[in-house]
Amino acid sequence: RLKKLCLPRTMFATVAVVSTSLSWEEPILFDTTTLHHLPAMRALLPTTQPNGTRSRRRRLGSARGARTAAVCVDHTADGHFSSRGSHVAGAPDPKAAGHQNGVAAGSYIFRPPTISVCELEQLHSYCVDRINMYRAGTLAFSDGTVDSNVAAGLSPLVEWSGNHRCSSRMAMGDLLFSNNNGGGCQGGHHTSFSCPTKGGGGQNTCCARGGGAFNDATPVVTFDAVVKYLDHCLQGMWDEGIGLHPYTPGMKGHWETMRSPEHSAVSCGFAWTASGAVWLSQDFSGAVDESAAPQCSCAGK
Repeated sequence: RLKKLCLPRTMFATVAVVSTSLSWEEPILFDTTTLHHLPAMRALLPTTQPNGTRSRRRRLGSARGARTAAVCVDHTADGHFSSRGSHVAGAPDPKAAGHQNGVAAGSYIFRPPTISVCELEQLHSYCVDRINMYRAGTLAFSDGTVDSNVAAGLSPLVEWSGNHRCSSRMAMGDLLFSNNNGGGCQGGHHTSFSCPTKGGGGQNTCCARGGGAFNDATPVVTFDAVVKYLDHCLQGMWDEGIGLHPYTPGMKGHWETMRSPEHSAVSCGFAWTASGAVWLSQDFSGAVDESAAPQCSCAGK
């Protein structure tokens, strides 16, 4: 069960259908495959959250990463999946890891010291908010056209906060597998569906970026840097709907997952190497399973 921890804010800056896997020589920003569970009954969930992430961010405020005094949920992972369903406590063992793709020995971390616990919480919420902006039509295809599902009306996804930490465990496992098998997107979906889903689900992946990945040594270890990569990756996924992204010609799976009316909830995963490579994932579900991963809250604390 997820350990829920509220900390003071600090002031410092289920059957899977697998699409065909492709590979390229050029750098890519996210994996070429999307895993889906077979369609199942869609649970009806509230379309708004009483303690929504947008109102929470307004209440807390920020200035280039500084946070006002309050409390936040610690979503920092405490383990990883070595394979689908196989959880291992702690970070990957550097002695057992192959260090390709620019990864130095002893260098898998759950949260960079330059990102606070509270900033990590905001990254999880930002990820969900950003996906919902596409579903609401606030963000569109790069050519300005409107998605047909959006035009017909899509409900916003609930932030499954109780599943964020588990999503990061999967992200770490995928990052490890990728680095041990030639880098790139080799680890995409390696540990997918190790975390709870209900009523069907899917996973999208933004493969490792920065810190040596794809010959980019720039570390992605600040709130703003992670947001920049996440924004770019999600836009590329959404643009699959108009065939615009140069690295995924003909691929539609990420876009279809983001726009699916069968999904009602999503959690996001983050994993890093100490050199600054970041791996991002978004795990979609038909509904929140409170019995498996209860929602996190610091209300009244």
